[in-house]
Formats: sequence, C-alpha cells, structure tokens
Amino acid sequence: MESFKILVLSGGGIKGLLQIGALEELENEIGPIHKHFTKGIYGCSVGSLIAVSLGFGLNITQIKKISNNLSNFNNVIDLEKMSSISSILTKKGIFTMDKFEKVLIDSFMSVGLNIKDKRLCDAFVPLFINSSNLSKGTPTLFTGNVPVLQALKASCCIPFIFQPQIINDNIYVDGGFITNILMSLVPKEDRDSVLGLTIIHTKEKIKAHRIEKLSPMDFLYRLYKISCLYEHSKNPYKNNINLFYDKGTGISEFNDKEKEEMILVGKTLCRSFLTQCTN
Repeated sequence: MESFKILVLSGGGIKGLLQIGALEELENEIGPIHKHFTKGIYGCSVGSLIAVSLGFGLNITQIKKISNNLSNFNNVIDLEKMSSISSILTKKGIFTMDKFEKVLIDSFMSVGLNIKDKRLCDAFVPLFINSSNLSKGTPTLFTGNVPVLQALKASCCIPFIFQPQIINDNIYVDGGFITNILMSLVPKEDRDSVLGLTIIHTKEKIKAHRIEKLSPMDFLYRLYKISCLYEHSKNPYKNNINLFYDKGTGISEFNDKEKEEMILVGKTLCRSFLTQCTN
C-alpha cells in the first residue's frame, strides 16, 4: 500500500456503499485515508461525494451517516415537483437538483461539515471531481477554487433524470456519462501510484418484452449504465478493486439488510486485494 498515493472512486449510485465497505477495510489497514493518499483523491458521481468526505478528513463512521441520507434515490428527488412534459422537453431533465442540494447540505452538516461555503481547495488533500462537459464534449475535473456544492451537483447530475447544470456557459451532467474510468484522467506519470475502487454493475439488458414495464427513470438509467459498462469492458487497468453486487441498480431501493451486505462485500473484496498485495 505504500506505493499508492492517489485514490480514484468511480460512480455507481447507491452501490457506492460497496466503496464505503472497501474504504472501511482500508482505514483499518492504513489509518485515516486522507493522510495516506496525499497526492489526491478523484471522484465521479457517488464517488465524488465520498471523495469530498475523505478530502475533508471525515472517517468511515461519519461517511456512513451521510450515506444513510443518500442511500435511497427517492430521498433526493422531489416527486411533488416533477416537471411537466413540456418543461422536461425544454429543461432536458425530469427534476431540478434543489432537493438533492438540500439533502447534501443537511447530510454533511449532520457530521459537522458545512459545505455551503467550502471550496475544493479547502480540503486536506487535492480533490479532483469529474463531470461531463457537454458543451465541449470532454470530461472536466473540477479542482482548486471551485465551490464544493457546484462540483458535486455537476458530477452527480444523472442525464435526463436531473436537469443539466450550467456553469460559466457550459453544460454539465454526471461524470460517468463521458467516462467513469478515472484512471484515464490521472496524469500518465502518476498512474502507477493510483488505487482505484470501481463499482461494476450487473450487465444491463433491455428486453423487448419488458420495456413497457420499465419506469421512465429506470429505462433512462439503464441506457446510461449500458454505456458505462461498455466503456469499462474496453478499459481495464491495474491496481483496481472491482466492486460488484448482483442485486438491483444504482437507483434501486435496497433494504437495510442489502445495504449491510454491500458494505460487507466491499470489505471482503478489499481484504482480498490487500492480501494479494502483501503476498
């Protein structure tokens, strides 16, 4: 583990609990995460939430508390304020991110961190938050003086479900839309020092006989994940812990037992990786 100084955390929705489990095992092994990965922490989508938490020195117990508020997709959308069809067509998304922002602020505040007035450069280690810039057709890494809330919303803006974020006349959606492979965004000379925690989803398939039974949100999310899965299959890289849980999707509703299972699976897969590193 001594050679790893950069941590990259992929997207994966509620299955980010797998990463929390893996990080808990890492924390038991090496101590506070931010004191080990001193060259930077990269995050995409749910990985950006965890990256910010780690970057500001939160421990796994505190991150679990934050995740409890965010581990149900319905908690971060306002069904009563669902946009009309005409508004969806105009705004290019079903929901604003207003409720998501409020839940984020309240969740971090519950562990003593006020992110409303924080910038990424305020963290203890360099933070790099990935979002997809649709205006330029490229991934963007927010860092430095960028407000934490702005970066998180841009990174977590699931296409079609949330209305795109407009920052300095550029349009941003979820980082995983263009790439969930953060290794490719790390400078080449630093890649040997990277440890990746990548959430691997179940293979998404949309069958003709089931399409009418899929909710619009589930259909849109499956389209998005098909793209992510294909990209991952074409871009394997070393020093990566693949985290896999075979139930549901990143926006599924999981019960408490399943959430605990995901954390345990993450711990187990991380322990297996650490054991191989020491052999």
